[in-house]
Amino acid sequence: MAFVVLSILMTGLASCTQPADYSSEIRVLDSLHQVVKAEYEDLDHFPRPENDTIQAHLKYVMDNFVGQMKADMALKLSEYSLNRQINEQLRIQRDTLLKQGDVITSRCMMLKQALTEKATHDADHNELNPEYTGNAFANEKKLAGDWIGKSKNWKNAVNDLHNKIDKQMPVIQHWLDSIPQRTK
Repeated sequence: MAFVVLSILMTGLASCTQPADYSSEIRVLDSLHQVVKAEYEDLDHFPRPENDTIQAHLKYVMDNFVGQMKADMALKLSEYSLNRQINEQLRIQRDTLLKQGDVITSRCMMLKQALTEKATHDADHNELNPEYTGNAFANEKKLAGDWIGKSKNWKNAVNDLHNKIDKQMPVIQHWLDSIPQRTK
């Protein structure tokens, strides 16, 4: 009887000291890191309209237009001018997304490193037990998924702005071509 109790205690003790196997989580974190990194690179290099070009067009019209501007022309120039504000808001959103991407990548890699090294605590000094690790793993997946969704929404907003400018450009270009440059 004492042997059975001792065997059960030793088995329980051995199972408590063996680190949990997180190999599948490590693979998913590595894969998640690659996806976030690819989206980050795409976001970082995604083309945006240039405010300088819009500003130069508006300045040319304002500097060279002579006479009374019709209301529809003033309205179209005002709408075209709003593109600068939208573009600036998109620039700020992009910068924020890039910073968030850096944080997500770093957190993901720190959790992966702690799990790979079979550490007892993560970089924030939290004990890596199955419950905490499961929650941290789920949280990192959610944060990365949400961030990727926001990044895709941002790129859609930039594409919408490009399309809006493309639709406005024939009229703007017509005015640029038809308004002679004044000499100063």
